[in-house]
Amino acid sequence: MLGDIQAWLTEGEEIYDFALASGVLYHMADPGEFLRLLAKRVNAVFIWTHFVLEDAMPEGDVRWLPFSGKIETKLIDGIEVRYYERSYHHANANASFCGGMKDRHFWMHRDDILKLLHAFGFDDVIIRDEYLSHPGGPSFSLLARKTSSGA
Repeated sequence: MLGDIQAWLTEGEEIYDFALASGVLYHMADPGEFLRLLAKRVNAVFIWTHFVLEDAMPEGDVRWLPFSGKIETKLIDGIEVRYYERSYHHANANASFCGGMKDRHFWMHRDDILKLLHAFGFDDVIIRDEYLSHPGGPSFSLLARKTSSGA
């Protein structure tokens, strides 16, 4: 699939016990849809990601520089989430670039990531290693599991 995980998630039906999505979410052109598709295929997921949290990135913070200032509101399964437009400044055109597939990608707000995970049935979410002063932008790791009988 040449790294197109969203296409891969739409083509199969197999359910997996666990998925590892470390350094993936914040590179996505549609991160909320990625979470929706992933939730249909896994019972647990480990995520490490950057996110937006205004309190951690005050106005003038250099970590805002790659962001366009455009914030889109998306509906993912009827749930409103915020997408903060960001650019690699065309670094993705270089064959040695190891980020996302498209220059235009979106970071999600911390609260919206958690809101979607809960809405998609991940009822046990453990956040670890939250690092609000990460030089690349606020980040955390989390383990989200479906523990209810419907999982």
